[in-house]
Amino acid sequence: MRRFQRIRSAASTGICSSSLSTVAPVRTSAAAISNPSSTQQFACTASRPLWRTCQQPRCFSTTLATRSSPVELEETAEYEAEAPAIETDLVYPGEIVEAVPAEDVMDPHYKPAESMNDLVEVGGLQNWWEDPDHWGSSKKYVGFGPTEKVTDPALLQWVARRAVVEALVLKEHVGPKAKKLRHALLRASGVPKELSQLVNAEIVAGPDGGAALKDSESAYTIYKRSLNKKHGAVQGLGATAEEASPLVASWGKEWKKIELRDPVVKFFAATRIHRLTGHIIPDGKLVAITNIDGLVKAVVTPPKPAKLAELVEKKALFSELPNVKVFPRRVTPIDKEKMVGRWKIIARELQEHGLPLTGTGDYGKSVERKWVEGKEQVEALLQGSKSDEESTRTENLKGILETLKKENADELAAAAGKLADAARDASWRIPIGNSGILDFVLSSIPAEGLEHPLNRQALRLIGNSCADCDENRARVVESGKLSTTVKNFMADDALVPFAIAATLNSCVDYEKAQVQVCEAGFSKVLIDIVSGPRLSHVHLSHVMTILEMLSNQTAEPKFANPDTPALLLKLAVSNSYEADLDTFLEICSPALAYLTHQDLQPPFLTNNGLPLLQQAFLQSYTRFPTTDSDPDTADQLKQVWTTFVAIFADISAQPTFATACSLTSSEASTLISWLEDHPQDPHLQTASCLSLGNLSRSDEVTLSLLPRVQPSLSSILQRAIPPKDPDSPLPVPPLQLIHATLSFLKNLAIPQQNKPILGSSLLPKILPGLWTTTTTQPQLQFTAISLTRLLLFNCPENISILISPTPDSSTPSLLSLLSQTAEAADELPTKTESARAVVSVCRALHSPSPSTTPILSSSSPKESYSTHNKIISTSFSRLIAQSKFPPIKTDAIFVLALMSRSDQTEGSQMAKEVIENDVEVFKSIITAITGSDELVKSLLGENKIEEIVEEEKEGKVIAKGLEELSLEPKQLEANKMHPIGMSKVDRENGMVLVAALLQRFGEELTGEKRKLFEEVLRVGGELIVKDREGK
Repeated sequence: MRRFQRIRSAASTGICSSSLSTVAPVRTSAAAISNPSSTQQFACTASRPLWRTCQQPRCFSTTLATRSSPVELEETAEYEAEAPAIETDLVYPGEIVEAVPAEDVMDPHYKPAESMNDLVEVGGLQNWWEDPDHWGSSKKYVGFGPTEKVTDPALLQWVARRAVVEALVLKEHVGPKAKKLRHALLRASGVPKELSQLVNAEIVAGPDGGAALKDSESAYTIYKRSLNKKHGAVQGLGATAEEASPLVASWGKEWKKIELRDPVVKFFAATRIHRLTGHIIPDGKLVAITNIDGLVKAVVTPPKPAKLAELVEKKALFSELPNVKVFPRRVTPIDKEKMVGRWKIIARELQEHGLPLTGTGDYGKSVERKWVEGKEQVEALLQGSKSDEESTRTENLKGILETLKKENADELAAAAGKLADAARDASWRIPIGNSGILDFVLSSIPAEGLEHPLNRQALRLIGNSCADCDENRARVVESGKLSTTVKNFMADDALVPFAIAATLNSCVDYEKAQVQVCEAGFSKVLIDIVSGPRLSHVHLSHVMTILEMLSNQTAEPKFANPDTPALLLKLAVSNSYEADLDTFLEICSPALAYLTHQDLQPPFLTNNGLPLLQQAFLQSYTRFPTTDSDPDTADQLKQVWTTFVAIFADISAQPTFATACSLTSSEASTLISWLEDHPQDPHLQTASCLSLGNLSRSDEVTLSLLPRVQPSLSSILQRAIPPKDPDSPLPVPPLQLIHATLSFLKNLAIPQQNKPILGSSLLPKILPGLWTTTTTQPQLQFTAISLTRLLLFNCPENISILISPTPDSSTPSLLSLLSQTAEAADELPTKTESARAVVSVCRALHSPSPSTTPILSSSSPKESYSTHNKIISTSFSRLIAQSKFPPIKTDAIFVLALMSRSDQTEGSQMAKEVIENDVEVFKSIITAITGSDELVKSLLGENKIEEIVEEEKEGKVIAKGLEELSLEPKQLEANKMHPIGMSKVDRENGMVLVAALLQRFGEELTGEKRKLFEEVLRVGGELIVKDREGK
């Protein structure tokens, strides 16, 4: 970099201004440029100053000298030594060349510049860095991905699989702290060939259902061995398109169906794909990707379909016919002239006469004559105004309108047809509306007789002018013709397709038109058409689109035919139309949309619509081939399946469903067969679980249903627990099916007779597996634990399974595993449900019911409490200290009272520990007894306990009073599930608990705590007496 000499002061060099910049271009005269030895003088004199702001005493009176004093040179050297040059590959501007003084110029013709205008600009730094040659190679941009994208589909699938495997290895073995290593691995483009072997690693469904490696350690070993090698010079992907194609075929399609649930794995895989192939997956698409197949489809672009001409040429279909030639486009008159060799002559003649070779050039059609003669006025205007602005077209059409008002119906029909044709072009729609023509045509219909051409042309004009034009839609709605005239036109077979098209274009994305059509009862008319012999006169897709829009209106059930869903489903499963998957889905969509209205569900079930719903749902799987469907159709099919499931859940909740689908009916048998015979169709199984679960509302139905469905339900849950059996052809059930199965089992577990049967098949392995493998799915984990609690309630056989020792030393029993898993969860309902299960075990151990005798051996309670001491204490504390679920709290206090009165000393000892170990539990029980937070504060205050003075005889009085009250542990009844009823039950159970503890452990209590217990009993006894007296 150039160093500038130091200027000691302005006086030493004669420069009086610092405005001369070294960056500005130097201007010099032409003579100075032509004579290298000449020097241009910069001077500012008093008579003609160079700068007008320059004052007389401080003017430019020197030249830019090139000589420096010895001191200045020495300082310059010192300055340069202090700032060494920076090494860079940037190209900097050259040294500044200074002109010689004017007096040293030898050219006799040289004339110094007298103003800035006489100077010539030489060089300069403007746009210096815009030149790419001035930037070094180190500053050039290098993209993250390759410059040329990989396009071969097989190779892209190969890379996608490799990227997923590498992402899984990175996620599992390279921790979040190794940022530099992970960054280097993701950016690596050249790698050892051994690393490409990772593509053969087997991808399976992990514990949470997401993608995982079957042998992760081996893959990581290959990874480490490959990365330890020097691979900077190795390039390529590790395989060619020829090598990748057979590998991809050998893998099949099952690996693509595995879900990608971890967003980190998806991000790593997308990064590797970008680095290796150049394909970028946008964030919006990446978030929506749910499995490996979606990741592959995001980078593999399907090949464009070949044109017919290309296929004919490739297969040489007409090679034996020399007089036949296939062209890739339409043969024009110019092509024909070229074939016979006349085009050159024609082109030369046209050019000589100044005429265009194609088109009309600057010579437009003569429309004025037609305007004057009045012939084809509309057509002439439309042809001659293609380039006019919108306002110009509107004014021209207003002139046409005045003429049309004078025409008869036949001429108006012809003009309306021309305008309808023009309205296909979006630029004509607003002028047609603003000019008043649309309003005039609307006012002119209906013409006399439905067969009059004006009616058809008016419908065409309405439909075309309303397409994507809300202004014209508003005009049609305001006219009222949509709900009257257009509806009446649907009675004519010739007009009905035009009336439907006009209605469709008026309603799309326009709420006011939809409301008007809904209130006019259009759906009844359309349903009559498609369910009768007039079906062939309409475009079925247009009708279904209108019906789907109408089904979204809140008031539609009031105006629609109650049999609309059944009639549409009957049409869908019939052969009265050209059936294909797309049309089938178009019919099912509005049918299901109508069934979302609660008002239409009872008549649907009453009129035997359930078999049609089941038949349509089954046909969506079996009637049409779905493997080769295009992506849009496949997505629509999944959406329809999901809607079917939701509809089954809704209608099965109706009170009339039990009548329409009794256990002895064919409909119930169909639902059960879906569980048994369709393991590959999860939506059918989900609908079956939801429907049968809602059907199980009585013990009679549940007892009869259990043996018919238990094997299928157990199989579904067994497949949901990883690892999946590699030999099993059945897929892992989706989350919705697992949840529906668990919910169905909860209903089946309510009758007492079903509990041991379900417990023997679910509790040993299936449910514990679901507790531990659904940690990332809180709702599933909660439902599995809730089902466990129901199976434990008053069922000693199932309780024995849960509290028995297990071979695993880390978990003494399944009850311990349940509690540990729930405590590790983040959701409070899951923790609460686990605590309720523990309380159910304690209830069974101390319940006076004779059904509990099988587990009440002499050692069972003692061993159970010693093994689960902490679990039991924590569970009671959680339930009693909370106030969010009062019935649960009431139940926990009741069980604690049972334990305190039990003949088993371990139970009463456990109750004592629960109260002593948790102050909040103690406060909650005292509050339940006394009914006042203020009293709790006074009783538990630091200085208040000593103020309670009780004599021994008063304690005897309290004990006698409690005996007279005849208090026993009382369970909350269903008719007392209200705040007042629960508070009374809590008070009595709390009194039983405190009295029992005072009686059994009174000698162990300190004087203050004993006095506290007695005071609580005194206050609680008085409140109970008042409750019983009705005060």
